[in-house]
Formats: sequence, C-alpha cells, structure tokens
Amino acid sequence: MGAGQSFWNVECLEAPGPASNITGCFTNASPASLYHDPNTNWIALGANNDWTDHASFSNVPAPWSAGGFQWDIPVLWRVVGSTNTANLPNRLETFSMAGTNGASTVTKLGQSVTRTP
Repeated sequence: MGAGQSFWNVECLEAPGPASNITGCFTNASPASLYHDPNTNWIALGANNDWTDHASFSNVPAPWSAGGFQWDIPVLWRVVGSTNTANLPNRLETFSMAGTNGASTVTKLGQSVTRTP
C-alpha cells in the first residue's frame, strides 16, 4: 500500500476466555480471577493499521511465589458497520511471577514489561 493508505474502515475485538497453562502459585487461584475479560467495544484500526492495547497484570496478593498462566486470545475483525466477522490469528499473552519478591512479567505481541511491587 502507498503512503496514507490503511485499513481505516476495519475494527477489531479480542474475545474473552479462560486461562491455560496455569503453574505454581496461580494453581490456587479461582478460574474467575484468571479469566480474560477484554474491552467489549470494537476498536477501529489507526492510520498505521494498529490499535492501542493495555496488557496488564495486577492485584496479586502476597505472599508471592513462582508461577504463571497464559491467555490464547481469539481476535475478530469486521468492516465498520457490518455484522459479518472473521478471525485473525490468536494472540498469546503470558503472565509470570519470578518468586517471593513479587516481580511479575506480562508479554504480548513480542513486547514485555516486568515490575516489582
């Protein structure tokens, strides 16, 4: 595509779903607390064929220990105003806790961030 062209008339939506590959400290968590509950609004693609996504990992109470889980997130797309949808490749989002200091990492689409409480 040439300069200024984009999928400006396309919008996307992540689908909700349960966590999988649950290990360590997260095996004691309730399924509801690990459930992927994304934005329910369709998001229009920007001029660079992208959209803003806020991957997060929070509210894990101490005491901490090593563990992790992941979401295999289905992504839908449609033309703005249409009710017909199609699938894009799933997105994998992973969450891990390193150990007793609570250092946690979230990774999605090749980007990662680690923080310690």
